[in-house]
Amino acid sequence: MQEVQQIRNVVILGHGNSGKSTLAEALLFTAGSLKRLGKVDEGTSSMDFEPEEIKRRISIGTAFNQLTWKKNDVYLMDTPGDDNFVNETRFAVQVADSAILTVGAVLGVRPQTEKFVDLIRENNLPCLICITKMDRERANFQKTVAGIKETCNLNPVVLSLPIGAEDQFKGVVDIVANKALFFVEGGKTEAGEIPADMVDEVAALRDNLMEYVAETDDELIEKFLEEGVLTEEELAAGLVAGLPAPQNAPVW
Repeated sequence: MQEVQQIRNVVILGHGNSGKSTLAEALLFTAGSLKRLGKVDEGTSSMDFEPEEIKRRISIGTAFNQLTWKKNDVYLMDTPGDDNFVNETRFAVQVADSAILTVGAVLGVRPQTEKFVDLIRENNLPCLICITKMDRERANFQKTVAGIKETCNLNPVVLSLPIGAEDQFKGVVDIVANKALFFVEGGKTEAGEIPADMVDEVAALRDNLMEYVAETDDELIEKFLEEGVLTEEELAAGLVAGLPAPQNAPVW
């Protein structure tokens, strides 16, 4: 029997057309729960399977699926972004342990985004923000992050930085591991060198991350003040320690 401590209920929410179902599909595929990566635009997504959802290419009801990652059972709840079906989202949030909020890099923060941030706060859920659709025309990561800070009154810590945008979007920089991950065929990635024109930006974001992590532990902050650097292992452990408990968690 699975231990309760190894079960996670994660709700995915975000404004309409922000890629929630596509993100869920990618998570399931990466974890090996799906053998084929479906696409919403082609009507092959495992999360949008009702005829009306396939026809309209939107989620109408909350879809559920499960993956296993590092011996944890993760139950995903893919919710509608349309205001007409907001009750579905409210019900899902009430049984979630944590949330993933999607914000499209083209549309940016929308009125629904602000409503979902309020909903996450009301239910005291730890939250990861995922900026999606970086491969679309007019996608702008920095502008989207700025919009999240200004409109939603948040100060997110950047963990992944996109390499390129629009038709030049070709990977991400993992800020914790301090390495680049480039997309290859089959939905996989391969590690590589951080592009030279991104080195300074990555260094600044990593310094910001180290400052955030150091504040979660007295020993870490002492080491950071003395040495000015934290290891990848310390960053990973500090992020876990800094993750707010559900009963009093703000969005971050």
